[in-house]
Amino acid sequence: MKRLCSIVFFIVFLGCKAQTPIRSLYTDAQNTPGAYYKDLFNDLNNFEGTWLYTNGGTSLTITLQKKVIQNYNDGYIIYYEDILVGGYSYVENNIPKINTLSQLQSNLPNSYSYHIVG
Repeated sequence: MKRLCSIVFFIVFLGCKAQTPIRSLYTDAQNTPGAYYKDLFNDLNNFEGTWLYTNGGTSLTITLQKKVIQNYNDGYIIYYEDILVGGYSYVENNIPKINTLSQLQSNLPNSYSYHIVG
């Protein structure tokens, strides 16, 4: 009985997993399966917002949003990371040519489906 309890305890002990390791988004290589590559110094926050370029009747609007703990899976490795996603609008001669800003309102299942990702 004592031996059976020891075996069960050993199997349960081996089945336990530790917490997800949190690594720096910039200084660590992104090759640790299951790791979370976090924007530890909030550098991505500096790029969030709406950026506008205008020149006469031409304008380019880019909107960026920070997404945290986003799943990355390339078929070989799975990890989580903080990323920026965005959309843009281009107007030429006051005529809208393309507008992907509405896509930011939807929560896409794959963060890499946005038009701007990084």
